[in-house]
Amino acid sequence: MTANGISIWYEVFGLGGDPPILLVMGQGAQATGWPTAFCAQLSERGRLVVRYDNRDTGFSTWFGDDQPYGMDEMAADAVGLLDVLGIERAHVVGASMGGAIGQLVAIRRPERVESLVSIMSSAGRTADDVDEHATALLDRFERERVTDDDESIRESVESWRLCAGTTRAFDEQWWYEFVREQHQRAPNPSANAHHWSAMLRSGSRGAALRGVKAPTLVIHGDEDPLVPLAEGEEVARLIPGARSLWVPGMGHELPPWTWEYLIPAIVEHTQLATTQR
Repeated sequence: MTANGISIWYEVFGLGGDPPILLVMGQGAQATGWPTAFCAQLSERGRLVVRYDNRDTGFSTWFGDDQPYGMDEMAADAVGLLDVLGIERAHVVGASMGGAIGQLVAIRRPERVESLVSIMSSAGRTADDVDEHATALLDRFERERVTDDDESIRESVESWRLCAGTTRAFDEQWWYEFVREQHQRAPNPSANAHHWSAMLRSGSRGAALRGVKAPTLVIHGDEDPLVPLAEGEEVARLIPGARSLWVPGMGHELPPWTWEYLIPAIVEHTQLATTQR
């Protein structure tokens, strides 16, 4: 489908009359970064779930190095998708860069946001705000090959191991299957670099977050090596009335064990937001 002047791939889970949740994925990641089982569990709890490929990922429009864009354009993509789907207001749930996109939709188009869930995201950073360890992780993802051979897949699995918390066991087989699906689908080698540039170009959302009216839940892992917990705490402080959930042992990741925390929290938050409106 076409929205905001570009092609956007999307998928819907659930029934049309259920409250809609728009899932927004993070830097360089395809829609399937929200695993099918995760989406299905949300829809089984009475939610209409929409996941989509951000620009430069999967089956959505890819851009050249000479076609820069910022986070405002990516937020407009999300709103454009809601327009095409005929959804006036949605619960917007974003992870990492997807959380930043969700924040911007709540800032720029508050009438379209029933509630916001910002997962493992910051209030906006510059390159100087990112420590050496996080920079090394970002560089590693940008350098990765995205072919579907075993060596490439295992290389990416090791990148995710470095993003994971250390308290919980790392499920290597689950991550192997997760990465293989991404590599076999439609990986764009330039997506990470283009998205990182978009985030740096867009700067801080700190001041604007103070004006967010949507009921907000901030979720963050207490062992996140890429976007430290302190940055999630800042988001929760800035947004008036924001609730928070700090997940023990969670890094910058969404493997199945984290769903035991995330899915009930998202369902409860969206229910509260709807009843309190």
